[in-house]
Amino acid sequence: MAVRDALLALLSAGPGYGFQLHGDLAERTGGRRDVNVGQSYATLERRGKQGLVESAGATDDGLPLYRATKAGAAATSAWFAGADASGGDPWDETVDRVLVAASLPSIEVGPVVAAERLRWQERALE
Repeated sequence: MAVRDALLALLSAGPGYGFQLHGDLAERTGGRRDVNVGQSYATLERRGKQGLVESAGATDDGLPLYRATKAGAAATSAWFAGADASGGDPWDETVDRVLVAASLPSIEVGPVVAAERLRWQERALE
């Protein structure tokens, strides 16, 4: 799974701060990924420079909040539609994409699963 895609997808549920998103990622993928918390923060910073994430203010105790931009929401839609990370393992991408989609109330998981099934059927024919 591309951490960058999954973290961005988590922001579709609303603003979050780095450590919260880090924990949500581990929880929503069933602990399949051991991501360093520093990687989560660095990813959010890079996504901000790409115009996919922006500041959403701060928590009551001063932690910076992030939210997806319109471009970030479009990138999330593309990921749920099957855009794999470059160099990513296709099976890991599928499993993590479905797990994250199933954990988000704003995402209809049925079409994500159907698209993944179709992609695997096409791969089997190659």
